[in-house]
Amino acid sequence: MKNPDSSHRPLPGSLAEISVLDVVSAVDPLVRITSCPLGLRSHSEDLCSLHRRLDQAVADVQESFRGTSIADLLVETGSPPPLRERPKG
Repeated sequence: MKNPDSSHRPLPGSLAEISVLDVVSAVDPLVRITSCPLGLRSHSEDLCSLHRRLDQAVADVQESFRGTSIADLLVETGSPPPLRERPKG
């Protein structure tokens, strides 16, 4: 769910200091799986193998986004530019 206050809080720092995770967390945070999403009673103590893997995937995405700044995205070449249209010509 989008953060209802996200449009009112600017992120501090330069583009090199703002991580992709900072932006994602401000707009629509990634949510870790801490309990069985299906509400299965037999899964209340530990996550099953599927949900454990899904939670690890979310953790991996968080780590990747934490280590990538907005400046990093903007200097990559060879693909359409992120967050904006490709210049014509």
